[in-house]
Amino acid sequence: MLSMWLFGAGFVGALMVAWAARTPLPDCPGVSTVIVDALFTTNQKPQLFHNWTNVYTRTLELPPFTPVALRINLSPSHKLAQGAATMNFMLRSNTSDFAVLEQHICRCDFCGLGRQLPLERHSVLSVLDLGGNCGLAATVLAAVYPNARVVTVEPGTSTFQLLAVNTAHNRRIQAVYGAAWGSSTLITLNGPIYDHEVKQEATDWATSVGPLQTAAASVSDLVPAWAVDDLLAKYHLGAVDVLKVDVEGSEAVMFRDSKNVQWLRRVKCLVIEWHHRHLSDRQYEKFKAIMDRYGLKPLGRFGEHEGFCRPQPASFGGRSGGGGGGISGGSGSGSGSGSGDASTDLWGGV
Repeated sequence: MLSMWLFGAGFVGALMVAWAARTPLPDCPGVSTVIVDALFTTNQKPQLFHNWTNVYTRTLELPPFTPVALRINLSPSHKLAQGAATMNFMLRSNTSDFAVLEQHICRCDFCGLGRQLPLERHSVLSVLDLGGNCGLAATVLAAVYPNARVVTVEPGTSTFQLLAVNTAHNRRIQAVYGAAWGSSTLITLNGPIYDHEVKQEATDWATSVGPLQTAAASVSDLVPAWAVDDLLAKYHLGAVDVLKVDVEGSEAVMFRDSKNVQWLRRVKCLVIEWHHRHLSDRQYEKFKAIMDRYGLKPLGRFGEHEGFCRPQPASFGGRSGGGGGGISGGSGSGSGSGSGDASTDLWGGV
């Protein structure tokens, strides 16, 4: 039922968007209007907002973890839109889901990848998203790279369920439950676990994971962990054009041993958030040495993420035909072309 609402976003919501003003929302550039529907709450109708602050305030009034469906109307100025487009997401009230939305939709940290990475965006065929959270990054990556298959991996149980809902419309996105790790094994969930409301740690960004210490760990907290080379084999990714890593400190385990990261030879570009507050400077320097050893050169920052790419032939340069960050209306798995019609849904045709 939730998926049906997300896909259609309600006839009332569609009519409200039709007459809504096209001016961007304050504090969320390129977004003109947002329709908010707090699901499963009595006597609540979908509400139209022109101000992002009011959207956030409205959700703060709800009990924590209330499912909230958002229909976001992008103005022509948004980096993801040519003309206006609509995006639909399910988030949880009073959680960091809304901070994730601001990162990926308002600031659109990854919108510039198609222009700034040395890869022509229509030639990118495979994206691996480690630390998928609620699915917004995977959705943006699928839009930036319209011909790519996106495999997105998330260990938080309820967060993964949300990711699955938010990406179900796009056949090019494959959601995988589990965690990225240095080897394929079972591990445990560490603090904040969104499934258990008693913890009320909604301000934290995501679920972190750790090694299985004792046999006494709760079965519900066990998570399958994957070595990257095993993920590549299981999901038939011979190579990865773009690898995104945001795994809440587990990157130290992934890159602990340079002998166990030979899969990096199959990666063209890596975009990673290194969690310095959890890890030592020595670990970071070791990571950079591994990047250099495998021919991945620093490219600068994309919001909170750092980019590393191996040099590409000039014909694959992102600036020589990759276009800007703008995405045409249809983002299907075919040619990636679209009409750019103002009424086109970014997820239409997928």
